Amino acid sequence: MFNRIYFLNHNMTFSSSMPDPNDGRFDDIDDEDPMEGVEIPKIFLKREKNEKKKEIFLPCEDLFGYGNSSTTKPKSLFGTSSGKTVGLKNNKDNFQQSTKRNRNRLLGSKHSLDENAKKSLSFEFLSLFKRYKPQDEDFQPKYKAKLNIENSSNWQRDEKYLRTNDDPTEKKFEQPTKVKTVEVDPQCHYPDEFLHCSRSGQGRYERGYCKIVKPMDHDLPKPQGHTRFVCISDTHNEHRNLKLPPGDVLLHCGDFSLAGELKEIDEFNEWLGEVPFKHKVVIAGNHELSFDQKIMEHVELAKKNNSYVRFGKYLKPIEEKDWRNIRSRLTNCTYLEDSEIMINGIRIWGSPWQPEFGNWGFNLTRGRPLMEKWNKIPNGVDILMTHGPPAGHGDRVVSGQRVGCVDLLNTVQLRVQPKYHLFGHIHEGYGLTTDQFTTYINCSSVDYHYDPGHPPIVFDMPNKA
Repeated sequence: MFNRIYFLNHNMTFSSSMPDPNDGRFDDIDDEDPMEGVEIPKIFLKREKNEKKKEIFLPCEDLFGYGNSSTTKPKSLFGTSSGKTVGLKNNKDNFQQSTKRNRNRLLGSKHSLDENAKKSLSFEFLSLFKRYKPQDEDFQPKYKAKLNIENSSNWQRDEKYLRTNDDPTEKKFEQPTKVKTVEVDPQCHYPDEFLHCSRSGQGRYERGYCKIVKPMDHDLPKPQGHTRFVCISDTHNEHRNLKLPPGDVLLHCGDFSLAGELKEIDEFNEWLGEVPFKHKVVIAGNHELSFDQKIMEHVELAKKNNSYVRFGKYLKPIEEKDWRNIRSRLTNCTYLEDSEIMINGIRIWGSPWQPEFGNWGFNLTRGRPLMEKWNKIPNGVDILMTHGPPAGHGDRVVSGQRVGCVDLLNTVQLRVQPKYHLFGHIHEGYGLTTDQFTTYINCSSVDYHYDPGHPPIVFDMPNKA
């Protein structure tokens, strides 16, 4: 499959024609222009449009946050000419940190520069307009997700697309027949392409269905014979700033610390002993570095050789006897790592793994390494807890890309089919969605700026015992 890449010409207009350095390897691209009919958001326009040539003028410097000598610049993607951010905090320190981080994300993924313009749009930015037409329902949420960074709640951001369960126009699907085993998907490395096929009728339409669900009101009374679950994740040492509603079981989907230091773990465990829940279930996330035995073995080797190791500032002070028994420090909860617990007959499975992301904890390469972990999930699980999201549910980052695990989605929909799938990891993906059979909950407690602004998510399940 080939993707058409657009560059800015010397006159700052879009062009898909370029010297072919690939010896004709792009000759198979169809003649249909995927940019045709796409309306560029006004925030990116430079108040000029040549109707005769149908050329759209864009401020390339502003898209990357650099700015230019002009004093009448339009708003850029993450900043304005006045030095204030779009959808970000006006605090100077936060502005500098956020713009630097976002600029690096954009520039880090751009392709080689056009020889004429010496500038090109990043692949992440072009992915907004490549392939998606204005009439596509998936286009608008992706566009709004990129601009409204601060309002990262899925159900608020996409409120105009909400459907109720009583909507007579909503198409009902049959649940996929359970399979005994799930193989690695050929598109496991490309979540966006996988989901595009899922929603375009290419063999997986029903499984590509996704509906936004509004969270349950915390004040609703619990039905008799039910267990109330309170879900949080990615608290990052902000757990004492959360307002937890009453419930029976507290579920935490990882990243309760920033680096897995002993003092962070002990303080979190102390807080768990104070909150009034009968059961507390916790899994690790990529920030619980000291829980990842493989990482700690590398740290131990670096200590013996007196050599550099990433995160050594936080992990080298931890003695070997401590990190080998690090899980025993969580005395006020049930810690799950590829294991399960049963509460009132409800089966809960927890797994901390997620696709490779910056060499943090519990990172695995997409494909066979991750699928080996998902194959450990037993059939019949009612609540699945993972740190990373599946593809297509609560996994869209601020760049507009989907980063969830394709093989995890296949495992959930085709084999396990739990009632609820809980996760975190992608802070800006907070919210609930459903495919009509499983409810997917991104319960990240902190937002994109690590502020604890997302309330816990609550649901009830009937007891089975």
